[in-house]
Amino acid sequence: MSKCEVKQIPAEQVKEWLLKRHYAHRMPSISYAFALTDGNEAIGICTFVGNLIHELLHIFELDWTEEQVEALTQQILTRML
Repeated sequence: MSKCEVKQIPAEQVKEWLLKRHYAHRMPSISYAFALTDGNEAIGICTFVGNLIHELLHIFELDWTEEQVEALTQQILTRML
C-alpha cells in the first residue's frame, strides 16, 4: 500500500482539469491549489478562491483586517495538511 500525500501545486497546473469540471466551465481566480497524490499520480484536486473569504465576510458583515483573513487562511491550510 502506498502513502498518499497532499502537495501544494501551481494553479495553472489544474486549469485543464478544472475547466472540464467547474460548474460554469470557467477558470476561477485560484489562490491555492492542492493535489492528493498516490506516488506520482494525482488522485484528487482541491482549490481555494481567496476572494470567497472576502465575500463571506461581506455577507456576514464582519469587519476583519487583512491580517485576520490571512491568519484564518493559514489555519485552514495547516489543518488540511
